[in-house]
Amino acid sequence: EPERHLHRSIIEPFLSALFELRQDCAFVVSTHEVALPIANPEARVLIIRECQWSGAQAEAWDAELLEAYMDLPEDLKRAILGARRKILFVEGTNASLDQPLYSALFPDILVVPKGSCGEVENAIKGLRGSYDLHHVDVFGLIDRDDRPDDEIKKLAENGVFALEVYSVEALYCCSDAIETVAQKQAELQGCDADDLIENTREKALDILNQNEIAEEMAAWRCMRRVRNSVLSQLPNWEQIKDNPAISITENVAPIHEEELRHFNKLVGEKKLDELFARYPLHKSRVFNTIATALRFQKRKDYEKTVTTQIKKDDELAQKLKSRIRLLSEALEAETAEDRVS
Repeated sequence: EPERHLHRSIIEPFLSALFELRQDCAFVVSTHEVALPIANPEARVLIIRECQWSGAQAEAWDAELLEAYMDLPEDLKRAILGARRKILFVEGTNASLDQPLYSALFPDILVVPKGSCGEVENAIKGLRGSYDLHHVDVFGLIDRDDRPDDEIKKLAENGVFALEVYSVEALYCCSDAIETVAQKQAELQGCDADDLIENTREKALDILNQNEIAEEMAAWRCMRRVRNSVLSQLPNWEQIKDNPAISITENVAPIHEEELRHFNKLVGEKKLDELFARYPLHKSRVFNTIATALRFQKRKDYEKTVTTQIKKDDELAQKLKSRIRLLSEALEAETAEDRVS
């Protein structure tokens, strides 16, 4: 048990050198240091994932002997060794908004930030393609980013799920989160929760009612729609061979006008949730405004309060999970299957 006697910084190099020096011996090491088995890939690795107790007495252990997984990147090996039974790969880094929120929503799953959506997809592909080596269930969660429904369906079939809102910021600032935090703030500061909620909504809408925001969001949606339309019209090689002069055209003006009307309509109807779900509003000041209106000095303080409330309030957690419906259903199905087996 090296952690009981050695500083963490020397465990891996010291024991690796010892194993190399005394190859005539067999060593049994009990450790929490996941770098140690990674540094010694020829070793057999037994993972103890869970323990069942009867009072103060351990009755059973959930143990798994890992097969060799030399072909996997080191960060995926670490994820396997550190996981319970499930891993959720998300976008961003340890400093991003994704990891703390999803860790609060899914406390029994190891949440691992992987950077871009492409890196999330690659991690899922790598681990699902080598399931027989590790027996850990892996899932991916990415921002919707205006992806069409058919792309989202195809991603889900491969274990990568998209939010039902544009990005993770929309979960932090949806009506469910705002109302729950407002209730908490009202209790702490002795004010009326309904007034706090209404003031927050009005200030957020004031930001979104600015003409430059409407123009920017309409242009963004228009760009994505035009791009998708042009891509759908791209000819294959046979069509080009038959008609090399083939052309692709798209009338942008009516699409832009439609998107501008739609954005202004949602603002006029005060449909904040629909605005957050449809547009990349993290580019505006609206999320900072919401935090300030709820009497937080910094936006980070508001976001931390949301994750804290999720851990305490199962009703809020369930409401936010409903906004990640496809992933939540997949995880529940896996959990039910585990219980049966």
